[in-house]
Amino acid sequence: MDRILSADSTPIACHRRGEGPPLVLVGGALGTAAADAPLAALLA
Repeated sequence: MDRILSADSTPIACHRRGEGPPLVLVGGALGTAAADAPLAALLA
């Protein structure tokens, strides 16, 4: 897991996969990164 800083220095945890232009995948309120992993793998 990576951590990046927002414009106001708030840390944001993220996973980076694949190459090319960035795409931000935001799950639902009760979702987890594990639940979105199959879709992220396809998009990577």
